[in-house]
Amino acid sequence: MQIAITNRGSNQIQPEIIKQMNTAQRSIWVAVAWFTDREIYHVLLRKAQQGVKVRLIALYDDINQEKGVDFDNLSRNGAEVYLTQDGNLLMHHKFCIIDSETVIMGSYNYTVAAQSQRESVIVSKYQTQVVNEFEAEFNDILREYFNKEEECPLFIPDVAIASSWKDKIHAEFKKEYFLNLVEFLKIEKASGQVIYPQGKLIFNAFEHCSFDDTKVVIIGQDPYHKAGQANGLCFSVANGIEVPPSLVNIFKEIQEDLGKPIPKSGNLERWATQGVLLLNATLTVRAGQAASHQNKGWEQFTDAVIQVLNEQKKNLVYMLWGSYAQKKGAIVDTSNNLVLTAKHPSPMAANYGGWFGNKHFSQANAYLKKQGLKEIDW
Repeated sequence: MQIAITNRGSNQIQPEIIKQMNTAQRSIWVAVAWFTDREIYHVLLRKAQQGVKVRLIALYDDINQEKGVDFDNLSRNGAEVYLTQDGNLLMHHKFCIIDSETVIMGSYNYTVAAQSQRESVIVSKYQTQVVNEFEAEFNDILREYFNKEEECPLFIPDVAIASSWKDKIHAEFKKEYFLNLVEFLKIEKASGQVIYPQGKLIFNAFEHCSFDDTKVVIIGQDPYHKAGQANGLCFSVANGIEVPPSLVNIFKEIQEDLGKPIPKSGNLERWATQGVLLLNATLTVRAGQAASHQNKGWEQFTDAVIQVLNEQKKNLVYMLWGSYAQKKGAIVDTSNNLVLTAKHPSPMAANYGGWFGNKHFSQANAYLKKQGLKEIDW
């Protein structure tokens, strides 16, 4: 890897930057506060259209818009576009171009290396130490920057998924429906909408319950849409949050079925870590608006999850509560799995019969024990 360093990334070196970009065959990474010239935008657009992987991090502000930089057009043509309205990080680390083969960079951290040269000259460095320092710094910056969701309103964060799930469902992230879903979420963020759960919790069900460990599948519908409730696990809420009515009824049924006391916390992570996949059909929601993210692509993604489970695992327990969950779980092979159905535990359904007395939790444990699997401590 060649690293070319400048102290500012100024207009004077722009011809060399464009030259390096034009030679890129595999990928171009760009992190820049402001586009100084529209020509860089055109090069990025052309390279994206040619199939070169383009990743752009930039400010979303009037200056770039006045330059005619069309971020949406870059995204439509295959570029990964991450925007922020907070330029503090980009101001302090003025990267210009980062290529998989050649890196052109402007950063205050490297001014010493550039002081011995005129600003218009790019100083090439080949030393392993410089390469390693740069890669470590850039990775740290990306990690810090992309985890600060509030500073990057159009960013869809990287997600933590247990490695066994990643092997099974990674192909879904590249499909057109999922890319369209990502674009929808970007637009939601850009328009100022609050989305639940937090970005790092969207795939929480997979993080706490690996594919290999999954023994029970409970299918929900939507994340909770009030502040602080949704934690990425269906029916579950974070510690300290009032237990929702549906979960109260679930706990009541467990008490009646197994004689266990009703817990004070509605956090179901303790179920998930035992092998209970708490899967909502839709993994995000707009604050205060139930079902607002339905029919945007999540249902297809979670259908794929259920399909993978059905094809590659057997002797699972599926708890399908309510008509919505039962329709979604209709593909499950009942000859190789235990499928338990009941009315939804929400008061509107449960209080009129069909929920209480279903004994799903004792039935699930009896089935798991019969298969030689450890029972769930509900």
